[in-house]
This record gives sequence, C-alpha cells and structure tokens, in this order.
Amino acid sequence: FATQDLLLFTPNGESIPSFVLRSYGLVEIASDTTIKSSYSLLIIEAISIIISLTSIFIYKMRAFQIRLSILNAFVLLGLVGMIAYLGFDFQSAGASLGIKAWLALPFISIIFQALAAQGVIKDELIIRMSNRLR
Repeated sequence: FATQDLLLFTPNGESIPSFVLRSYGLVEIASDTTIKSSYSLLIIEAISIIISLTSIFIYKMRAFQIRLSILNAFVLLGLVGMIAYLGFDFQSAGASLGIKAWLALPFISIIFQALAAQGVIKDELIIRMSNRLR
C-alpha cells in the first residue's frame, strides 16, 4: 500500500497527471522525486496494521478485541481524513484531482472492522448465555 498511487494531480492546462500522492508523500511522476514528504500516512497505516494483527491474535480476550476493532476503525477514519487533507491542500494550489481505486481499501477495511466487532459481540453474548444455562 505504501508505493501505490492514492491520488493523481493534473496541473491546470495539462491533460496528463504530473503528480501522485503516495503514503510517503507527494511525488512527481516524471522524475520520481518526492516533492512534499508526509510520513504521517505511512505511520497511520503501520499503526492500523499493528492493531489489526494484535486483534487477530488475542481471540481469547473478546472485550479487548472489540475495543481494538473500534479503535482501528477510528484510526482508518483518521487515515482517510489525512489523505483528504493532503489531497485538498495540493488541489488548492491549482490542480485537478483524480482518485485511484486503492483509496477504497481503507473504507472497505472500516466496514470489515465493524463487522468483526459485531461478530465478536455476538460470540460474547452466546458464551454468556451458555454460561447462564449451566
């Protein structure tokens, strides 16, 4: 995800995109040089990955797993917000904006985090109901 193009920018008067937003910053396509560094996206992505992996491997602590899933959804919302901020910041300099398909992945991940939290909540309720029947 770090080297994938998230947003394309076409300066006014041109027909071909000249700049691209990646996780590590704004890159000029022709020379492949970083114009504006933004490692904040990369850090937020790394935090999301760490939270997801932690959430997968602590399946015996369901309450904590639910909290981590909700936290990860908020981290991903922050990632989307940061991408939007950087995109509109450069767009205000006079460039048109193009969205790539990779930008849909955080939204899909937010949906899956919500579904995972919902599934863990259902499992916890089933376990509590079975303990009550004993």
